[in-house]
Amino acid sequence: MDFDGELGLLRLEGESHPEEAAQFYAPLILWLDTLIASPPASVVFELRLTFFSAATRPRCSPYCDD
Repeated sequence: MDFDGELGLLRLEGESHPEEAAQFYAPLILWLDTLIASPPASVVFELRLTFFSAATRPRCSPYCDD
């Protein structure tokens, strides 16, 4: 994970299978909610997960386009 609020960059790479996905992704969700409330000029969300568990999906999907 790589977050840079000033640049508006969020990058998730690799695999995601935490047992406590809600707790693990809580800082990401807070960061995104803050970013959405006062966004920089541009925002880049790079999601490059080769695997993610069923528990990860509800944490990331609200921020992705269909």
